[in-house]
Amino acid sequence: MTAWRSNLGASLKAFRKKKRWTQEDICHLTGIPRQTISEIENGKFDGAVTTLEKYMLLANLDLDVIEKASEFPQLDELDTLFGEDDD
Repeated sequence: MTAWRSNLGASLKAFRKKKRWTQEDICHLTGIPRQTISEIENGKFDGAVTTLEKYMLLANLDLDVIEKASEFPQLDELDTLFGEDDD
């Protein structure tokens, strides 16, 4: 489970609780199956972005894209990492 899924799910669940709505209420308002709403709120949903978008629109949330710091070596570092050994 990735952090962004957990964070998004927690935000959507907090929205629902603040409104005093049930998952069934969200189901009726968005057309998303209740089981899928549970997966979203628990950070386990890996389905279509359009499904997430329905719930996010209801909650007036937007998803920003933020460039992640690179965890992989840059191209100019590959020779150093994978160069031939002189042994």
